[in-house]
Amino acid sequence: MRPKEPRLPYAGLVEWLALNNEMDQTGFRSVAKLTGQSVRCLVEWKSTGIPMFSGDKLAVRLGTHPGNIWNEWWTQ
Repeated sequence: MRPKEPRLPYAGLVEWLALNNEMDQTGFRSVAKLTGQSVRCLVEWKSTGIPMFSGDKLAVRLGTHPGNIWNEWWTQ
């Protein structure tokens, strides 16, 4: 059996986006527009967390290191 991949909190992504993009709204549609992810994917991530690999790819797409978005990145 494969070990479960660590996950990152969705709230960390939303907080970082709000701080770095002057977002007035942090709903799923606003986050989807900035990240290029589907609303459906974001809803799932909110309930299950963001897989580490997906978080890494997303952070790079946003032009930053995942450790700048999630403090948990360093402890996984």
